[in-house]
Amino acid sequence: MNYQSTTTRVSMSLRAIGCELIRRVGAPQAERNPRFRFSCCGYAIFLVLSLVAAPCAWGQQQATLSGVVRDPSSANIPGTTIRVTNVNTQVTVETETNSTGYYVVSNLIPAVYTVTAQKGGFKTATRADITLQVAQSATVDFQLELGQTSQEVSVHGSAPLVERSDATVGK
Repeated sequence: MNYQSTTTRVSMSLRAIGCELIRRVGAPQAERNPRFRFSCCGYAIFLVLSLVAAPCAWGQQQATLSGVVRDPSSANIPGTTIRVTNVNTQVTVETETNSTGYYVVSNLIPAVYTVTAQKGGFKTATRADITLQVAQSATVDFQLELGQTSQEVSVHGSAPLVERSDATVGK
């Protein structure tokens, strides 16, 4: 079945539906003005075809980013957090690698991105200035280096005392 025969069948069905509606609802006007019947059928066909064709046109504008995350021994790392950040808008999309270390981020608008891979026990890896074009599928693989599993941050100091009876700072 080709596209033209499908379109012809759809338009013939819509014409029959539209004309039946005109016959039942708008019969007096259709009898007085034959162009009324044609215009109703034409509008119905146009509406259905535009609704069918629109998602195909929208889907072609998006880009996809995918890749694999590995450790220094080339073993895949599952559960790695991947952050894809649009440099211009700072919108971030976050995903995780699957059990084989593979990730996919789809529906990205064409722009320049920064991609970051992060996993506990490994150093964070970043790839900057990745330009995605319309309908492009880019591959960005990471090889994470071993790093510290934990890091301790110590903050020394105290908050100033507040006097409850008035709004002054105590000593």
